[in-house]
Amino acid sequence: MDLPELRKEIDTLDAELAGLFARRMGFARLVAEAKRGGVPVLDSERERQVKERFASLLPPQLAQYGDAFMETVLALSRSYQRSLLLSDTPRGATVACQGTDGAFSHAACLAVFNEPNILFFRSFAGVFSAVEQGLCQYGIVPVENSTAGSVAEVRELLGQYRFRVVRAIRLKVGHCLLAKPGAAIEGIRTVVSHPQALGQCGGFLSKLNGAELKECANTAVAAREVAQGDSLECAAIASPECAELYGLQILARDIQDSEENTTRFLCVERGEDGFAIPQLFEEMEL
Repeated sequence: MDLPELRKEIDTLDAELAGLFARRMGFARLVAEAKRGGVPVLDSERERQVKERFASLLPPQLAQYGDAFMETVLALSRSYQRSLLLSDTPRGATVACQGTDGAFSHAACLAVFNEPNILFFRSFAGVFSAVEQGLCQYGIVPVENSTAGSVAEVRELLGQYRFRVVRAIRLKVGHCLLAKPGAAIEGIRTVVSHPQALGQCGGFLSKLNGAELKECANTAVAAREVAQGDSLECAAIASPECAELYGLQILARDIQDSEENTTRFLCVERGEDGFAIPQLFEEMEL
């Protein structure tokens, strides 16, 4: 078979692939609809299983290429699902978040909104105030964690403001121990993070030879504080994204006590006929 004939065969196969790809993305659309109630788009365990199964169907010499191929397909599927889920949220909305770049509230905001204009505030009270005063149309706040329970401060603020809940999302929280390049885990003497993050990693922290635990306003703030310091004995508990964002190294991954550690975030806005959320909160299907 000469080169033109080979190319013709490949063109035929590409046409078949196009049809299969369209069918697969059609099912991705149905999956997105099923996830609209707040299920995260990314399911790492499910994707790992899909890639392993796909690679097992190929000859051994093609397995690594099959893995790369399916990684691309899954990335496109996630992108398509997110575009569908975000289609009913305004592009470029101004959203208030507590903390700074890399915080879990930041991740929740990016999961809910399409290209949001994010304003960060030092406290949850600042988020609520920004929405109340019209500085931001929406606010993203964590309301409860599957391990540590409800966020008391946010619950109290929900009772003070008559805001409408427009979206709820559960975000899987994976904590890492981050430190400056050159640090070693056995040399860590201080660990800084948000109180809930410290509580969610109690088992791991108990093995750090009595390291001092220091609380701060936010996990991303903790990462930034470690990055700006000059000590190799200080580490932060934060997301893996914070490692790249602040130039830190990951000393340990997934250090939370529970593998199914999730936080529920609420997206709130000021409404003309808002309601006192705590009165309805337990009745709402979020």
